Amino acid sequence: MIITTIALWSIALIILVTNRDKSTLWASSVAFICGLGGFGVVLEENIIPFIESCYQISETTDTVLHILVSVCSGIAHYLGPWSMLMFGVVSAEVLNTKWEKRLAVISLIPGILTLLFFPTHNHYMTTNEERTNYFKILSIWSVPYIAACNGFFLFAYWKEKNANRKKRKLLTCIFIIPFFTCAIFTNYITRVFGIHQAWEYNIWVIIVQFICFMYFAYKYGILGIRLKFEKQRLDSTIKAMTSGTAILSHSIKNEVFKISMCVKNIRNSVHKPQLNIDDINENIQTVLDSTDHLTAMMKRIQEQMKEIVLLESSMDLAEIISRSLEMQKYYLENKHIKVVRNYGSGFIVKCDQVHITEILNNIIKNAVEAISENGRIEILIYFNSKEVVIEIKDNGIGISTENIKYVFDPFFSTKRATLNFGLGMSYAYNVMQQHNGQLKIKSTENVGTIVSLIFPKERILNVVSEVL
Repeated sequence: MIITTIALWSIALIILVTNRDKSTLWASSVAFICGLGGFGVVLEENIIPFIESCYQISETTDTVLHILVSVCSGIAHYLGPWSMLMFGVVSAEVLNTKWEKRLAVISLIPGILTLLFFPTHNHYMTTNEERTNYFKILSIWSVPYIAACNGFFLFAYWKEKNANRKKRKLLTCIFIIPFFTCAIFTNYITRVFGIHQAWEYNIWVIIVQFICFMYFAYKYGILGIRLKFEKQRLDSTIKAMTSGTAILSHSIKNEVFKISMCVKNIRNSVHKPQLNIDDINENIQTVLDSTDHLTAMMKRIQEQMKEIVLLESSMDLAEIISRSLEMQKYYLENKHIKVVRNYGSGFIVKCDQVHITEILNNIIKNAVEAISENGRIEILIYFNSKEVVIEIKDNGIGISTENIKYVFDPFFSTKRATLNFGLGMSYAYNVMQQHNGQLKIKSTENVGTIVSLIFPKERILNVVSEVL
């Protein structure tokens, strides 16, 4: 059992040192708490007998040591299933931060109630019947907690659309679910039927789990961890530089094309017999808007070569959409595309204006490229009880079933014959993840595409009572 305790605490330490997001912190707590249960066994079977054989200890000291065994076992039994449940909930991202905290408190209640009746484990239970009754009560909530954790991991895998992330979530399921299921049977169900030594098989289960953890972490990456310490900082720096350069290149491609069109319009205007000053000024303003947007993007990428970091402010989504439509005006007019706006002002959210504008630019540009002459784009903003949604519908050619699962992959593009780097939707997905929101795509070939930007409730500062 000493080996399994070391293995579990090693996993906890590696996770804690390598990656400290919410999900992996819960993963670390699961490994530490389960290791604490193993340490209780080590105390009882190895350390205490060794002390008693070497030293003459008092009855009080002996009692304290056995209470310590019970405390370690009790923590593993009361908090282990709870930490597993929260690990699954946070990993699946089914609740916002506020409700995650509430669930963490509420789900502690069964453990606290059990603790009131069984303040420690081994010290107060000396017969097989007492232990069996204890595990009958404990299993009422512990088994559903662990089973729910497995369910949340399967749900997280099922809902993931990005192919690379889906592969990592599958590896996580392979790593987590078999071992947690084994824990349900060896630690709880068998004990309900009076078989109290089945947990000893956990020794081999945990050794296999530790080997799998180290292999997956080194080979593929699991729980956000990739164990290549000597190259970790260099790899992350190169990845950040590549990502930043790619996003900037994508923006430059779109804006340069727009600037080129405006300059051509200005050139045509100045050669006309009668100058149209308003038209020239409008084209010049569009050029200035594009250069301002590129300058902001360049500054942001130069300042932040790690991940996307948000500079948040209170923004009206209607204003951001209007700005984006104005920036895409020449794409829309060139193909005679009708834009229908089904929203009013007053949808105020806390967001990064530059990044959200760039997302909308990419989505609208993709819609324009998918639509033939005289097409239609409809933009809606609406609020439900949980979130504010921007929905962009087009009646373009749509995306095939084979390609829809790849749209969030970097560098994936169906437009091979054009200067398209396939970065827009990957970038948009990452930005919405940073906002704790979601980006969803529904598409039917030869019918059209619906792209939804979903802002969570905690980012909503104000919502209009009705659409104007």
